[in-house]
Amino acid sequence: MINKLESFYIDTFKINDNYFFGMAGIGFDAHIAWKFSQSKVRGFWTYSILVLKEHHKYKSQIYNLTIDGKEYTRKAFLLSFANSSQYGYKIQIAPNASLDDGYLDVIILKNPPVYKLPSLLMRLTNGTIQQSKYYETYKCKEISIHQKNLLGHIDGEPKTFPEGLTIQAHPQSLKILH
Repeated sequence: MINKLESFYIDTFKINDNYFFGMAGIGFDAHIAWKFSQSKVRGFWTYSILVLKEHHKYKSQIYNLTIDGKEYTRKAFLLSFANSSQYGYKIQIAPNASLDDGYLDVIILKNPPVYKLPSLLMRLTNGTIQQSKYYETYKCKEISIHQKNLLGHIDGEPKTFPEGLTIQAHPQSLKILH
């Protein structure tokens, strides 16, 4: 429902040949997106069970990143590329992300020890994840990862990136009514 008939512009992002508006990622969240897409049952509980079941099986990866022209190497459990602040189910992976600031928020989450998972999950639900020592973030206009055969997701839909990926910001390029 369109309540006020007011318009505003939000940022969009081009990831290789695809556009996204909310969230994309590689690593554990992409692994879960792929598993979830193969599930016959949908919803919060299916998603939660997959996260609990797959967490101990998934291993962090080394990623070579180019963020606004600067090179980084990071070991990450997941890399999220956020325009909005949260995944579904109010999981706030990027509490400081803004739909209209012209920047992509790059989130690097390291895998904590199992005994730290409850506090990390609490931070993801209450908007304080950025205070965790397992969390690192960058704001950028462009990011590239040149590794081959990356499994990812775009707005929750599974996607492969056989030649790596490049994401470019398109500030305030989509008009929205609300």
